[in-house]
Amino acid sequence: MRYVVTGGAGFIGSNTVDELVRRGASVVVLDDLSAGKEENLADVRNKISFIKGSPTSKWFEKRCTRRIT
Repeated sequence: MRYVVTGGAGFIGSNTVDELVRRGASVVVLDDLSAGKEENLADVRNKISFIKGSPTSKWFEKRCTRRIT
């Protein structure tokens, strides 16, 4: 199963990402790092795809859609 976690570098998002990875899921994290920290993903960084940017940006939306499909 594939998941997209917006705000995945924040406290709640990163814990969600950790659990999804632990369960064997494929995870794409979308975060502009305005509140979260990339260090929160350090334990799973090599097991996820991380895209830095705002989820409200049209460019970001197109980039994410391309990478997810």
